[in-house]
Amino acid sequence: MTISREVPLAGAPLTLELSGARVRYVADFTPNEARELPLTPEEEQFAIDKALALARARKYQTAYDTWYTAKTKRPEFPAQLTAEEWFTLFKRRADYHVQHEAKPRPEFVIDESNRLQIWQLCLYFAHDARFETEYDLKLGKGLMLRGNVGCGKSTILSMFSSNSRQSFALVPCRDVSDAYEESGKKSIKHLYNLLDSVNALHTWGQNQVGILFDDLGTENFSAQHMGNYCNPMADILSNRHDKAHTLPIGATHLTTNLMWAEIKERYQDRVESRIRAMFNDIKFPSHAPDWRRD
Repeated sequence: MTISREVPLAGAPLTLELSGARVRYVADFTPNEARELPLTPEEEQFAIDKALALARARKYQTAYDTWYTAKTKRPEFPAQLTAEEWFTLFKRRADYHVQHEAKPRPEFVIDESNRLQIWQLCLYFAHDARFETEYDLKLGKGLMLRGNVGCGKSTILSMFSSNSRQSFALVPCRDVSDAYEESGKKSIKHLYNLLDSVNALHTWGQNQVGILFDDLGTENFSAQHMGNYCNPMADILSNRHDKAHTLPIGATHLTTNLMWAEIKERYQDRVESRIRAMFNDIKFPSHAPDWRRD
């Protein structure tokens, strides 16, 4: 704001120039304690316009700084990896994982007990047609890994939790039934849908993730809350099956030690049928070792 003062002659008016608008005051100016003078409507509008312009500029700069910081810190995720690239990435992730376990191992062992299953997962997350043509599996289904205790199902599948198709979070089935018994149905309803990502940097840039329900069959399948009994995993899987048209492909995966007859016994025909429809059945051989043993 530019203010110019004309030196008044006796009895002449005092002139103030405000951004081109000339505002005149009489020369008999009287000082006051507030050290303020009232503004004309034109002066008020000018002040408002300047303040709004400054506020808009500051808001833009704050938004730009936030955007630029996130942009420069966010890694560039490739749109898609090949199955071969996934195999290399899996080995690197798995080695790091076992080297930082409570009982560290020098590397993750890939042998005849898991090589085929790992390769099939690499094809799946690469969206490679060989997953269907060579193994009679379906890219449009989720994954269910079945095998003996300790054969590495959870570890292996969790190495793919950040992926370009649909990243996912691991939720232990036992925690699901515990939550139901503590708080009832309201505690599991969020598991009908995608979950919010805690950090998109860890989920291939995705803000929502699917779910790997880990160790199906270890939960209390007759959980009770305030006299109400529920098979919580049967309820969740049924709901996610019914949402198949809204949930992304690959939003639901399972690991389990159960055989199909045990799945049918625990979850009944209706849910067993839905599990078959929802998941590719990837089974580890019966001779697969228990890697948890020393």
